[in-house]
Amino acid sequence: AATTNDSGVYFIVVSNSVGIATSLVAAVLVGFPPVFDFISGNVTVPQGQAFSLNVACSGTGPLSYQWKQNSAVLANDARHTGVDGPMLSVINVETNDAGSYMVQVSSPYGLVVSPAISVTVIPPPQITTQPVGRAVVPGLPTTFTVGATGSGLAYQWQFNGSDILDATNSSLTIAAIGATNFGAYRVIVTNVAGFVTSDDAVLVPGRIATWGNNSSSQSVVPPNVTNALMLAAAANATAPPAPARLHRFTDAHLRRAFRSRAHA
Repeated sequence: AATTNDSGVYFIVVSNSVGIATSLVAAVLVGFPPVFDFISGNVTVPQGQAFSLNVACSGTGPLSYQWKQNSAVLANDARHTGVDGPMLSVINVETNDAGSYMVQVSSPYGLVVSPAISVTVIPPPQITTQPVGRAVVPGLPTTFTVGATGSGLAYQWQFNGSDILDATNSSLTIAAIGATNFGAYRVIVTNVAGFVTSDDAVLVPGRIATWGNNSSSQSVVPPNVTNALMLAAAANATAPPAPARLHRFTDAHLRRAFRSRAHA
């Protein structure tokens, strides 16, 4: 088998009894096809940040590189650099940058294609269901909830703009409402890609107590409700309403509730 040591200039000399003849010179270059010595691993990157993929390749040059995403040839632009080199860099990452990346390396002696490298892009969180403001009778419990999408979510509830200690779940429960609990509640949802802040959910003193199914917040009394006789809601457009039972409190009830909370 040929080795690089066999590269050189060859000629042949032919002779007999009447003379000698020398051939033309033939140059021989022994080269090897490209071989990968290193390939980047899979990458997870937050949206808006940057990532790089790189390979190390040996073989007789010159070596040519071409990076691809999902089998589509990449071109250098404002966000992509190094598409024709051993290191590909992408900045200001977008969700459509996720996918399978590979690089094709070629030379006069052959061609090799890397295994697929997976790139996962994590978008910032999005709130799908806002916490709902309400009117609650003092002394009764209430629970605020938020719905959010995203990967690796963390929650921090706030009251009137300040963090609430240990309120780090997707729901916030107040076991018994007191005078100091009335105000604006919101939640900040974060992950490695960013954060989003919910709308304020205002909690005010109420005169109406409800109980029963609250899967769609149908038992939540709006902050500005007056003279309510019944609350009703449906889980979907075809389901019959699921009424929430209701009790109206007088001023005397409320004064007693506030006094009992103040002495608790």
